Amino acid sequence: MRAVYIEGYGSVDEFKIGELPEPEIKSSEVLVEVYATSINPVDYKVRNGSTKALSGRKFPRILGTDFSGIVANVGSKVKNFEIGDAVFGAVQVLFGKNGGNAEFVAAPGNNLALIPEGLSFEEAASIPVAGTTAYHNLKNLDIQSGDKVLVNGASGGVGSFALQIAKLFGARTTAVCSEKNFEYVKMLGADHVIDYSKEDFTQNGIMYKVIYDAHAHLKFGKVKNSLVNDGIMLTPLPTTAIAFQSIISKIFGGKKVIMANANYSEDNLTQLATWVVENKLIIHIDKAYPLEQLAEAHSLLESGGAKGKVVVFVK
Repeated sequence: MRAVYIEGYGSVDEFKIGELPEPEIKSSEVLVEVYATSINPVDYKVRNGSTKALSGRKFPRILGTDFSGIVANVGSKVKNFEIGDAVFGAVQVLFGKNGGNAEFVAAPGNNLALIPEGLSFEEAASIPVAGTTAYHNLKNLDIQSGDKVLVNGASGGVGSFALQIAKLFGARTTAVCSEKNFEYVKMLGADHVIDYSKEDFTQNGIMYKVIYDAHAHLKFGKVKNSLVNDGIMLTPLPTTAIAFQSIISKIFGGKKVIMANANYSEDNLTQLATWVVENKLIIHIDKAYPLEQLAEAHSLLESGGAKGKVVVFVK
């Protein structure tokens, strides 16, 4: 099968295009003919080697956590999908699995959902990592109408989802981003916007129920005074300091920091897709590249210049 892969960690110059064997599926897996995939920070962090303690040293490696496509084969234990179904989902490239930057991908059946009518392959491929990292971690926080939620890095992939989902839950939302993205985040539902280069939100005296650090640059010690007494900081970056503070806050209560992980359950994926089809959730695709230009897609996202999602189409 045609694939873009790496044979070692490094820059985008490591990408190679060629033929690799079609993946063999296990009894609990589904073989998907890939139509589209999207790029996430986890993909370029695996590529550049910053996560190699988790991703290992097995090569060649195909990246592409998110994907969408058509079911080509199903394992004997998979009961909820059939050959010919249009599906979307994710694979754990962070832990050494091969991803969707190829003509076919083998994915766990419990990490997939059907693509509903009205959702394109490109939109579907944009959902899994960013969408579930936002939704799975916001849905259980008992956000009430009028609660203040701040999203740091609101114009990016996770931030765009988090901002909109908090708004769907009734929150009063504040978006922190660059001034050039003000109109974009307002379109997504931001009630208030802050230019991070001109204002430090931790110094304005406003208290928030949730601070979602989608940009993963903030320290709990810096933001905790901007949280209400039972407030929560969410961050997708599991640093040692964050992990320690998460444990401490669980033990002693009060203000908490929670590591926001993706969860690709069928229920999570289906809910997000339904909101998109119902026009309750907007997916903004900044740019779409053919598979042969995967290096350019990685470079755009890694530079911090993308607004919303960056997609790679295989079909």
